[in-house]
Amino acid sequence: MKRVMLIIVLLISVGSIIYCGNPSVQPISEVLRLDNTTGLSNQKVYSFVEDKNGAIWISTKAGIDRYNGRILKNYSLEDNSFYGDMGGRIIRLYIDEDTLFAYDSSGKIYKYSEIYDSFEPILNLAESLNADVMLNKVLPCREQILYATNNGLFVNIPGKGIKSVIPDIYANDIICVDNRLFVATYSGLEIIDDDGNVKYVDALKGLGIQSLFYDEEAGV
Repeated sequence: MKRVMLIIVLLISVGSIIYCGNPSVQPISEVLRLDNTTGLSNQKVYSFVEDKNGAIWISTKAGIDRYNGRILKNYSLEDNSFYGDMGGRIIRLYIDEDTLFAYDSSGKIYKYSEIYDSFEPILNLAESLNADVMLNKVLPCREQILYATNNGLFVNIPGKGIKSVIPDIYANDIICVDNRLFVATYSGLEIIDDDGNVKYVDALKGLGIQSLFYDEEAGV
């Protein structure tokens, strides 16, 4: 089995670094490989994001790493879980209004504190719902936070708490496009409009959909 390694490609121009998202296209002059020999916490990588300062945050099987172009620093998500509960844990990252968050598949959500340089627990979705959950996706959308889980789709509304949007479905992924919400499930694709009406895509009914992608530039 080939080892899976994370490869971070740095596009370097004279005296400056070209980050992802920059419209300038420059020849690749250096390739940096980050793995366990260079300090990566684990070679099984689940997600990565770029913060407002240009640092790359990487979630792995063992925790979270931050690479600022020079130093690779490791972070852990401390809580009261037994070590055995973490065996199948998947950690992912997202950014909302320049704030970095992390969440794991058991439903625990953390917020990064720049003051303490650590991740602090802010929500346990399983405890809030009083049920075991598999948290597959957290999505900020229209000043609300959506949770795609094995028990359905939920929304966290400021001042109102956590409410069910679509119960009893296995929601694998969600994306928010304009005034519509697309939900990938094991039984097809569901679309929710701004009024809360749910529409099923007949052509995809009965199909297990794992993930969704929306190209903002192409509009598809």
